[in-house]
Amino acid sequence: MSTMSLERLGGLALIVGPVLAFVMFLLVPGGLLIDTALPSDPHAAVNALTDNRAMATVALPLVSLGLMIMAFGIYALQASVRGEGDAMTRTGLAFILIGTVVWILAQTFALAVTVELEGMSGDLLSPLIGARVATTLIGGMAISLGFLIFALGLSEARALDTWVNRLVALLSLVSLASFYWAAASGDALDTGIAIARSLYVLWVAWLVYRGFRLMRMDTPSGG
Repeated sequence: MSTMSLERLGGLALIVGPVLAFVMFLLVPGGLLIDTALPSDPHAAVNALTDNRAMATVALPLVSLGLMIMAFGIYALQASVRGEGDAMTRTGLAFILIGTVVWILAQTFALAVTVELEGMSGDLLSPLIGARVATTLIGGMAISLGFLIFALGLSEARALDTWVNRLVALLSLVSLASFYWAAASGDALDTGIAIARSLYVLWVAWLVYRGFRLMRMDTPSGG
């Protein structure tokens, strides 16, 4: 491991991190698979988390871990960019890192709900869910903008890669608009977040693809 190049380690991070975060996100109670709760219904989210404490305490930290691994992978990918596109990918990386930190904070709010504290009722836990939704929106906007700039900044020699990067940039713009729509209009909260969540699958696929590409750039360390 100590002799592994940045390209290989970063490529592995791009493959493992996004997939781990996505799979664990699916398993978070109140999400898409277990006791589904709409973002606009904090009481349902509290019940889902408190009724499935064991699953929540496993999945939520692993979502955060996956996001951390993903952030390192994107950092390594940016480090491989030289010349044209370097400034834009650095800018995109900054927004992605900020959004990742905010999303990890959102998992922290959800994890706080699962901690059994004396005297903490559902009415007292609901504000934590509200804070989770708010940080999800702010973090989502930052990450969407980051992926938009990052994808546009990648300079590729192959026509296929250029087309894929531009598609990712377009989808990131849609995600940014969806998060902003959800934040700006209370009536659109559930729909906006649902649209943005669906696009995360495509980010995962793109990052895994970039991970394999990055690993192929591996240059042996040392002699």
